[in-house]
Amino acid sequence: MPPGIAVLTTSRLAFLCKREMNDKSKYFDDYVTLISAILVDFQFIEEGIRMYISNVFKYIVTELAGVIPFHYDDKDIEKDALGKLINKFKKFNDNKRLIAELNDLKKYRNNCAHRGFLLTDEQVHDEKYLKNGLKELEKVKKRTANCLSDLHKEVVKIELLKN
Repeated sequence: MPPGIAVLTTSRLAFLCKREMNDKSKYFDDYVTLISAILVDFQFIEEGIRMYISNVFKYIVTELAGVIPFHYDDKDIEKDALGKLINKFKKFNDNKRLIAELNDLKKYRNNCAHRGFLLTDEQVHDEKYLKNGLKELEKVKKRTANCLSDLHKEVVKIELLKN
């Protein structure tokens, strides 16, 4: 489909959704905002893992320069999804609690990314459904924030080792 058609279709759908959403539940905007915030956290988690692995690669290259060839670089991880990044991260990190938490959070990331915004018309207007959803999402948000904090500490450790 030509780009102009896709844009028109997207704009038309956005317009239709906006028009039909005037009578949504009062919790709907909070629900969408929280899913968005969680997805941003997951993006930062992925980038934090990439940063950690990248620093490990640089440390290995520095330490093994001229002794053992090491041909991994950032391109080897730039397109990896969360699950693959976690599997690579655990090869270079012994924080078993963080690794277990990352692995457990993977299912929430997939659910938020693939189904989080797909609500039926009934769900959009169902305050009880959205209120319960918000409670669950708030728990996930707290966990992603804690993971980000723990991951940051791990990145700092490897950066200090590198210097």
